Amino acid sequence: MAKKKITLPKDFGDLIDKKDFESFKKVFETCEINARGGYGKATALSFYRIPDEFVRWLVAQGADLEAVDTYKRTALHAQASIRGGDVSVFLELGANVNAVDTYGDTPLHFASGNGFNPTAIKMLIAHGADVKALNSYGETPLQKALSRASNIDLPNLVGVSKLLLAVDDTITQKMKDAVIRKGEDFEFHRENFNKDYLKETDEA
Repeated sequence: MAKKKITLPKDFGDLIDKKDFESFKKVFETCEINARGGYGKATALSFYRIPDEFVRWLVAQGADLEAVDTYKRTALHAQASIRGGDVSVFLELGANVNAVDTYGDTPLHFASGNGFNPTAIKMLIAHGADVKALNSYGETPLQKALSRASNIDLPNLVGVSKLLLAVDDTITQKMKDAVIRKGEDFEFHRENFNKDYLKETDEA
């Protein structure tokens, strides 16, 4: 029997986008279940928006839920980083909510400061994510969210902040300064801001 490949095919992401389950499974007839691909050399579980059915099948076949990419990020890190990403199946299967990457970021840091995803944050906290965890830059998930948010993220940032402050209401001077900078930046760009989103962003 031929040795299986350790690298996923270049078009692997397309199979996920198309939700072609049969073609997806066929890949693993010739590739290891923990084969890697993409920019960060991640396993299939870390590909963005991978359907729940695919995730469950991979884990049932022995895929490592805690496998990390080049930056030591797990599949939960990857899915938490997406705006609107769904982390539920990974939590259901027991993914480590407090895993840290090369920069000390947890999945909660990613859901807060990359995905600005209140739904994912709520689920991560419910499964024991540490809201006080500090990354290599000394940032909690809330501090990262305040530092990374752009003007278009402001409405979601309100929801993110409320969820995190409900668990830990510590507000540092660094956080206050970040909020002031966000307000100043928004006012500076107000004239050119997309009018379709101006009202909700202004309210935020």
